[in-house]
Amino acid sequence: EVGGMPGIGGGGGMQGIGGGGTDLGFGVSSSSYSVSASSTVDQYGFGTRVTTISSSNVQSSSSSSKPAKGMKLGSKGVGGKGKNSMLDSLMAEENIAAMPISQGSVPVVVPQAVIPAAQVFPVSLVVEEKISVHLSREGSLEQMDVKGSLSLTSNTEEASKCKILLGSGKSLPGLAFQTHPKINKSAYDGSRVLALKESGKGFPVGRPVGVLRWSFSTTEDSMVPLSVNCWPEDEGNGSISVSLEYALIKLNMELHQVIITVPLGLNTQAPKVTSADLGSFSHDSVGGNIVWKVDLIDKSNMSGSLEFSVQGRNTDAFFPIQMSFNSSNTYASIDIAGVSPVDSQSIIPFGLISNLSTESYVCG
Repeated sequence: EVGGMPGIGGGGGMQGIGGGGTDLGFGVSSSSYSVSASSTVDQYGFGTRVTTISSSNVQSSSSSSKPAKGMKLGSKGVGGKGKNSMLDSLMAEENIAAMPISQGSVPVVVPQAVIPAAQVFPVSLVVEEKISVHLSREGSLEQMDVKGSLSLTSNTEEASKCKILLGSGKSLPGLAFQTHPKINKSAYDGSRVLALKESGKGFPVGRPVGVLRWSFSTTEDSMVPLSVNCWPEDEGNGSISVSLEYALIKLNMELHQVIITVPLGLNTQAPKVTSADLGSFSHDSVGGNIVWKVDLIDKSNMSGSLEFSVQGRNTDAFFPIQMSFNSSNTYASIDIAGVSPVDSQSIIPFGLISNLSTESYVCG
């Protein structure tokens, strides 16, 4: 059953921190983050995917500074600080990116995909969205799809018999929601409450289970987070000059660990970078790409460009362009009013993490 949910709206960050895992087979693609996982169907009837990760992967981090203009090929940039500890090196190997997860104003380090946090709360909630975008070569949107889920992890036996109370935030038009079959649909529709149908049973302890999923599709250019334009021009002397430009479209979003990968065709020589507004760039000789990395794109650097030249005559060789990033800003902002026991209105402390990451983001 699919319906609108007045407790969910578009954009914005989340309150608190917490942890969880993937949903109950709702069609949200698994992330690229490498963790140990196993799928089971337990006595409660939940087909859960159990994810294991060390709690030391969640720690405080300072915000990165902006890179300077005019950087050399292969440079780290001002934002690419040297690693000064073993933990920093491990985080780099696991592709862990700094993301703001709001509990007050303290930033928390979170990998590109949502991960379970340390079990410091009786209940942990995770909002995860995957976005797929196809842009034309001119940068206009051809198709965008978002799939998301809300999962719950009971970290104690006492907190397993709980219910999620959703607030009355506005719903983003076009979002379609669906509760898990084990969730009481009438309580969700009538009272904005997510609870098990069988109130005498509790959620599995220590296992993240999906309770709500949603999807959203559009072809409106204004809904895409990031747009890119690529202008290759044949110089007539056996070389091609390329101007690459990005633009942040959703100004309320902060995009972290942005990577823009441009193919160079059959050319194996390193391109000559003539101009760069920000970020770092490198030549992937094995893959035949130039890779442009920007730590953070927000309202302060909502546009940027990279210019380079390379030997060749085929202007079609620079497509398709691949992009990836993650963000704590999601399209369906889950307004959590609180978590309570099923038989009372007392408060159960909970943590909440939200994460948007790219599943496929292509131009051309």
